[in-house]
Amino acid sequence: MSNWRYANQVPTEEWRSAMTLPRELSLTSGEAGVQLVQKVAEEIDSIRKGAEVYQDVSIESNHPVSFELLSPLHEVNIEFKKQTSDSFGLVFQNSQEEKTIIRYDVAKEMLLVDRTEAGDNSFSESFPTVQEASVKTENDRIKLQIFLDTSSIEVLANDGKAVFTSLIFPNHPYEQMVLFSNEGHTKVSSLIVTELESIWGK
Repeated sequence: MSNWRYANQVPTEEWRSAMTLPRELSLTSGEAGVQLVQKVAEEIDSIRKGAEVYQDVSIESNHPVSFELLSPLHEVNIEFKKQTSDSFGLVFQNSQEEKTIIRYDVAKEMLLVDRTEAGDNSFSESFPTVQEASVKTENDRIKLQIFLDTSSIEVLANDGKAVFTSLIFPNHPYEQMVLFSNEGHTKVSSLIVTELESIWGK
């Protein structure tokens, strides 16, 4: 979970980089041909704690919806249904105005993970990046499974057909998740926010 452009410069003291969550890989066939699919191993169940479930949340332009995060370790499963907006997504942020943005561009059919303001990025010009991948809606829907840790974020889109893994170095853990919709409204069909237990206690 790193890059050789900055692997030796990351602002850590007792470790360098980390492994992603274990994943199961498979191949699937569709309109785009054969595609690699990644899913988090089912053993992740052992660290799931209590969950909060929301359904049919409407997000209006310029009226984001906020949720407090009680722990640095969370799994977020969210299904967006495209309505009239030109982009939508969610932001993880803290009180120091550090944030990681996950945004779907409707016209370009692109999913983006923006860590340019995620926290400390002073150690390398290569670190503050915006990752992007082509992701098509399925029945006008985008499903995201997100794993947020103290210094990393993993995003699996549409059951693992596109996957992002990013290191982040906020100076304080993210405390808030904000859902947004730009230039129109978006519907969140379902949202499940699950607190995770640290593996170090296992």
